[in-house]
Order: sequence, then C-alpha cells, then structure tokens
Amino acid sequence: MPAGGYLTDLLLLAWVAGTLALFALVARRGGRRAVAVPCALAAVVAAAALAGELCLRYVATAPDEAVPSLATRSWTAAHWTPEQNADGFRDAAWGDARAPGVVRILLVGDEVVAGWGVDARAERVGDRLAVALGSGFEVRSAGRPTWGIGDEAEWLARALPAVHAQRVVLLAALDDAAGLLAPQEQPDVGALLAARSRVWNTERWFTLDALWVRGIRDELDAWSALQVHALARPDVAARHAALAARVAATCRGAGVELDVALLPWLGAETRELADARRNALDAWRAAGAARVLDLADVYDADARIGARAPWPDASGHARLAERLQRELFAPR
Repeated sequence: MPAGGYLTDLLLLAWVAGTLALFALVARRGGRRAVAVPCALAAVVAAAALAGELCLRYVATAPDEAVPSLATRSWTAAHWTPEQNADGFRDAAWGDARAPGVVRILLVGDEVVAGWGVDARAERVGDRLAVALGSGFEVRSAGRPTWGIGDEAEWLARALPAVHAQRVVLLAALDDAAGLLAPQEQPDVGALLAARSRVWNTERWFTLDALWVRGIRDELDAWSALQVHALARPDVAARHAALAARVAATCRGAGVELDVALLPWLGAETRELADARRNALDAWRAAGAARVLDLADVYDADARIGARAPWPDASGHARLAERLQRELFAPR
C-alpha cells in the first residue's frame, strides 16, 4: 500500500457514499423527492471524492511539483526507497572491484540522474547509457534530488577516490546555483508546509493535498524562476564558476576525465535564462572540462513527467542517453 493508504478512511468514505445512495433510493420510492434529490447529489459527490482519492493514492503517483506533497512521498516510498543502495543513491549496489578492461563511468547530477518521476530504474539515462555502451563499460548513477553544484563538488571531493572511476560525466542543470543565493533569498519550504490546514487534514487526504498544491502554484513558480535565473546574476555566476573549477580540479587530482552536459530547462524562455545558460557553459569551459555539451535541444516540454514538472520522462531519458553516447563515447 502506498504511503498514506489509510484503508479505514477509504472504507468510511465508501460507506458514506453507499448510505446516502440508499437513502436516496428509499426516499424516491417513498415519494419524498425533496429528500431523495439532495441525498443522491451527496452520494455522487462522495463517490467522486472516493474515486479521486483512490486515483491519486494508487494510480497517479508520479510527483509533478517540486514540493514534498503526499504524491511525492507516495512515489518515493514505491520507487525510490526500495531501490536505494548503501551509498544513498537510487542505483544497484556499488562494489569496489572493477573487471579488467572495463571503463567505469560516474554519472553525477540531481533529479535527472536519479530518475525522479521515472518509475522503472532501467529507463533512466544512466541505465540506458550502460546498455548502449555495452559490456566494456560500467555506469554508476550518483544523483540526488535537490543537489546543486555545491553538493556535487563536496561529494566528489570526498568520494571520488573511492569510486575508482575513469570518467565523470556531470549532468548540469540551470538551477544548480540555487543554493548559492543568500539565506534570506532561499525559499522557506518549512513555512509553506506549516501553513497547511490542520482542520481539513491535507497531510492525510490526497485530494485535499492536491488542492493545497494547486493553491501554492504561484509561490512554486516564483521559486522556480528565482532558482533558474540566479545564475544570470554576476555574483552568483562567480561563485558557481569557483565551484566548477573545484570540481574540475578534484577530477584532475584523481586522474579522472571530466565531461559536462548542460541539460534543457523545461520552462519559458527569458533573457535571464539565456544569460544563465551562457554563464554556466562559460564556467565549465574555463574550469577545463574535457568536453562541455550544450544539450538545450535534447528534449522538450513534451517529454516530461508531468504538466508542470521540469524533469524528463522515460522518453526524455532515452533521448538524453542516445545523445551522450553519440557525442561523448562514439569513436572519433
């Protein structure tokens, strides 16, 4: 049962809908139309609420918003937690030994590398790339939701020597610099969650939780724009460039080749977005990455996990894996 199943609540709602329908039937046969019509309407509303609740809990579980909603928790419990390895990544168990002649590739990034919203792990970019490259390569996917360039730089500095990778492919995103904003500019997710209604119990009912998420979309859109446009600011771009240089230096120090691919951002095109993209590409080139790919066109809004989500679905992952294989690993 997904997180928040609450079977007794669902049975109670079904009982209410059935009881109201029964009252409506009895009243209609007894000629009491004034009672039958309201009971019938209430039964229809209760049945619709039950159907919507069941759908949100057990069918439409892919997270569509960057907020810890019940849908996000349900998807995480079903598709993330069971596949998490000892290193904290949604990936197969990592062993130290590498077969002779096998090139180990470390794929680093955030939600895209993790396959956020993609139910089957085999459909993620890292797993698809491993299949395309064949038995001479091993791909490890080190991706965590909400990771930015600071998190990636810190983790690589600590963990790269123990991974024994020969190549690092970093999938960069335009919101990677969001963590470099001043604390007072950071979104206060805790305050937003605390504002949930306790009377309507949005933390228990998926339908009410979905309505709550719809009600805060303006805040979510504003936060998303702030995170993506941050890299267009000179002060943030400078801090981002310093961290890019640190990542490149870490890879050089470990004798590992670094490639960087800048992913599309599935949102409205703005002048700030173009500036942010240019600053990101310039930073990685200046850092000395072996290859820096601008993959702005690798997938579009038709290949994302939900109407408002900025992350690709399985088809977007397939396109991304094919592009990486062609541009980074095809014989020259």
